[in-house]
Amino acid sequence: MNKKINLLLLTLFLLNIGFSTNSSCSFTSGSSTWHCSNNSPGVAITPGETGNLTFYCCYTSPNAENSDEFSLIVEKMYNYTRNVQQPDKSWVVEFTEYAGTHWITDIYYNTTVHPNEDIPIIITFVLPDYDEAYSERVIHARTDVMLNTGGTFILNNVIDTKIVIPEDYEPPFLIQLKNLILNNYLFDSALLFAVVLIVYFFFIKKKK
Repeated sequence: MNKKINLLLLTLFLLNIGFSTNSSCSFTSGSSTWHCSNNSPGVAITPGETGNLTFYCCYTSPNAENSDEFSLIVEKMYNYTRNVQQPDKSWVVEFTEYAGTHWITDIYYNTTVHPNEDIPIIITFVLPDYDEAYSERVIHARTDVMLNTGGTFILNNVIDTKIVIPEDYEPPFLIQLKNLILNNYLFDSALLFAVVLIVYFFFIKKKK
């Protein structure tokens, strides 16, 4: 399975990004560190189309041998809840929803990785032709990249991806018409008045 994934990763690299210099293992701290090249990457995708995002992670440790093997898992996160302390020392629950996570169709990565080397991860998005979230123009998607080194805790890196909708994007005509009807009071009044006139002339007046 890993051979097939490696071949797929290499093919996607050559087709979509070429030989990237976005290395993660170029960063060394002198201590054990689980880090990624970009924890808040962005990708521009036109609605109705497919887009790929590539980033790299790496585990560096002075105590790790290059031959060591660790388990890697990448999970999609749709929402996140946390307690946030306010200036008055009270606590409130903060809820974050990641609408863009619903558009993740595939995540390509090796489940077995080694220290001191770049670990490529490719995320594929397929955007619907229209979604209400497009009004924000920048929609967030989250993936958690977790590494099990055999220690007490599983190391985790949060990747908060920004999906950028192009500025020139316009919703389909029927969607625009629907939004106009639902959000425009004057349009609703005019439409209601037109319906009343049609009923009057074709039904009431005709009977007279």
